[in-house]
Amino acid sequence: MRTSATPVQELRDTILSFIAAMNAQDAERVLEHLTDAAVWRQPDGVVAEGKEAIRDVLQELWLSTDDMHIPVDDIDLLVSPDGRTAATFWRATMTMTGYHMGFAPTGRRAAFRGVCLYRMAGPRIAEHTLIYDQLDVSQQLGLLPTPASRSYRLMAAGQRMARRLRRD
Repeated sequence: MRTSATPVQELRDTILSFIAAMNAQDAERVLEHLTDAAVWRQPDGVVAEGKEAIRDVLQELWLSTDDMHIPVDDIDLLVSPDGRTAATFWRATMTMTGYHMGFAPTGRRAAFRGVCLYRMAGPRIAEHTLIYDQLDVSQQLGLLPTPASRSYRLMAAGQRMARRLRRD
């Protein structure tokens, strides 16, 4: 499907307004920036199609953290010359204050960098792909052990033993 080009400044304004709405945890404002059939992709394999499914993904995210923030003035934004695609490079902070993917709140904080890829349909976002290092964030939040921890060494030893047992 071919979409018409959006003026670059309008696209930039849309994306920065979208991120500001994400920071405010305002689902209605976020959804205003999306097409009705928008697709939302996350690194954990979640793919939401349509505004209602995306609203559910956002609500789940915001239940797990009440302070996720991406400083809008610290975003690198690249826009294709035709205004059909864009990418943002950002940094974020968050504290795990609620349940996330079945894990109990840890109260731990994470600071991380990521990228969002956008496909535009006119002045709205038709596709949003979120990319960040899930392992690093999970370790910072206390959901997975860090390589220097005893838990990690025990987990690695258990994996090696299981591997040896499967060979026999």
